[in-house]
Amino acid sequence: MTLPHPHGIAANRSVLPHRLSGHAAFVLAAVMAVLFRLAVWVGTIIHPVPNEVGAPVSPLHANSQIDLAFYQATRLFYGGWIDRFTSAPLSDWPALFGIFLQHLSPANYFGPPFMAGMLSLFDYGAHNTLPLAVVFLLLSCAVVVLWLHWLQRFGLGVLGLLFVALMPGPLWFMLNVSTDLPFAGLLVAFVLVFFSDRSRRTRYGWALAIAVTATLLRPHGVSLFLFLGLYEAFLSPGRSHRQKVILGGLLAVAGVVMMFVFGGYFLWYVQTSSGLDYFGHTSADFVAGIYPGLPAWLDRPLSWLSLLGAKFLYLAGLRPSYGDAVSPLVLVRAAAGIVLLPGLIYGFFRAPWAYRFLLAAFFAPVVFGSAQDRYTMPVAPLLVLFAERLAFEIWGLFTGRRPVFPRLPLERA
Repeated sequence: MTLPHPHGIAANRSVLPHRLSGHAAFVLAAVMAVLFRLAVWVGTIIHPVPNEVGAPVSPLHANSQIDLAFYQATRLFYGGWIDRFTSAPLSDWPALFGIFLQHLSPANYFGPPFMAGMLSLFDYGAHNTLPLAVVFLLLSCAVVVLWLHWLQRFGLGVLGLLFVALMPGPLWFMLNVSTDLPFAGLLVAFVLVFFSDRSRRTRYGWALAIAVTATLLRPHGVSLFLFLGLYEAFLSPGRSHRQKVILGGLLAVAGVVMMFVFGGYFLWYVQTSSGLDYFGHTSADFVAGIYPGLPAWLDRPLSWLSLLGAKFLYLAGLRPSYGDAVSPLVLVRAAAGIVLLPGLIYGFFRAPWAYRFLLAAFFAPVVFGSAQDRYTMPVAPLLVLFAERLAFEIWGLFTGRRPVFPRLPLERA
């Protein structure tokens, strides 16, 4: 349903000729999304696709280049400590726990335990790939169907729904075992819980539980604490200024504590990201200035703006390959970026404030590290919604009829 407006147009009506009824559009997109994932999953078993270093990727190959080796090492780290605790008498546990916490200090860069636990639970490795590969297939289907249902409720048309259903990026993370797909599952759960009409206690209780789980999966989960703090401090209705400051501060402290535990991994991420380039220039090059023909007072501001623009393009997937990926795969990924880039811009500058805060908190680590489209994948469906809204607003400028969109959860009047 849409809100009536005497001088506007309903954004989920036939402004452009691509609309079905809401339920029919959702069913069509959901069925295609699931069938597409099944086809890719089975198809790559028959004909694996090469990754950026040329190794075959399929449910039968443990060749993910996305931090898999790091989390396998983390799995060994935690497994060794579990063996030490189980073989030691209870009286030695306090001392062992102190030593264990020292190993989790920022001086070391072991990852959080949940991904390592998942690899251990399914005994994932070159000798045994299918059990966890099946779980990733089911999780990928669940994530996309949940997003499609949410997006359809708030006005995304059939073309947008089909785009979300068939985006290539999520399929790559379905095949490559990493933290990306489980994190995307937690992100959609966070949106469904917090961006809802549930009671405040229920929303915050579940949101905090998801934020803790996400941080124990990958340190990027701290961004959810950051969002909750921003929302509580600036947007939460019905609280006094003092309450907002106190609760926002407590959430920020919780996030800092979680980050300190795995701070070594974050520092390692920042250090390893510093060597990555954007269209041939590192971040340091941009900071120093990449336009030597211009005076310094103009060179540096333009270079900094260019770095910001380059990071937006890389987040959308409009970038060259970091390795030797087959060029058609690079083009397919870039094609999705043509939609995601306008969605990013609209999300930061035109979306309701709660969603701006979510995107700002979610992408905050990009300021310190690498901007890659893998970090966009969890929020990509939301960006598709924003891209369609931008298209309707531009269409309205030409037609003189302003679009009226369904009100999003937590959107202020």
